[in-house]
Amino acid sequence: MLRNGGRAGARWAPQALIAAWKKLAAPASDACFSYHAVTHQQKEEQGFEAMVEQQAQTLRSLLRNEPLIHLGGGHDHILPLLQAHDDRPVCVLNVDAHLDTRMDPEPHSGNPFRQFAQRGKFPLQLHQVGIHPYANALSTQTELARGEMPILWRRQCDDPAHVAAFLQRLEMTLPQDARVVFSLDCDALMASDVEAVSAPNHDGLSLQFVRQLALFYRDLCQRRGQAPIWGIYEYNPLYDTVSGRGARAIAGLMYDMVF
Repeated sequence: MLRNGGRAGARWAPQALIAAWKKLAAPASDACFSYHAVTHQQKEEQGFEAMVEQQAQTLRSLLRNEPLIHLGGGHDHILPLLQAHDDRPVCVLNVDAHLDTRMDPEPHSGNPFRQFAQRGKFPLQLHQVGIHPYANALSTQTELARGEMPILWRRQCDDPAHVAAFLQRLEMTLPQDARVVFSLDCDALMASDVEAVSAPNHDGLSLQFVRQLALFYRDLCQRRGQAPIWGIYEYNPLYDTVSGRGARAIAGLMYDMVF
């Protein structure tokens, strides 16, 4: 976040979200979870490229045919998650207020998808949902080096028919061997639900809308015989309420994703 001029504190998100998650009762007595630290501050201080490669290697070792939730940090942490799948085409369903495809040459939380499109082995399919036109410069909206970037703008999310057509196109254009990843930048959420983010959203998406989108993704993975892989980024616990309202809301989404 500091590389992008954002509010420091997102690095504490995984601990805060796991603490809120652990307070939720599992629906079955045999539900089993494991937790792994993918990175820490000292490793990230060694340099961005070294951090990305180290995280990608760790994530590759954790990828199995079972659900995985990857918690950031800034949205730059999606880059090693995508690079962990660089042996096949990658499709991202990204829920965000920002495209995160800025043209800046140095990598940061505002350009992880453009960075991956430049370095990945295959063209990137990047399906963007909830984007605000006024929050993205025209240069950010330019085409990727390799791949495509369909956009469902925030206003279009209010039209169920438009949403259904967008998701149908996503599924119809997927390469057979593509790995589909769900990325939630919490900036996409309505600030009245989750204010503790890098850029609070006065006109964000409702928790219900994001939940339905997450369920579509889970069903899509089931139809394709893949375990869902979720990424959740940009929550900043330093700006949450005393009761941890934002953490509780996101943990509730995680619960619906898994169960």
